[in-house]
Amino acid sequence: MKKFRIHYKCVSDLAIDAIWPDGDAPDNPTAAYVRQLVRECGGIYDVLSEWNLHVHDGDWFVEEIDE
Repeated sequence: MKKFRIHYKCVSDLAIDAIWPDGDAPDNPTAAYVRQLVRECGGIYDVLSEWNLHVHDGDWFVEEIDE
């Protein structure tokens, strides 16, 4: 059966005030804090949409796979 694999890569550089717009960032934010916030916000797919990161049209392509 023929299948298709979709690859998607989105890279967004966000400042602290973009991630915590209410000014409630941790005193010393780290990548671990951002990962936790993404989980709390419903996961990466929800964050891509809710934070409007999907509008940046990351790199993507479709590949055919024959199995």
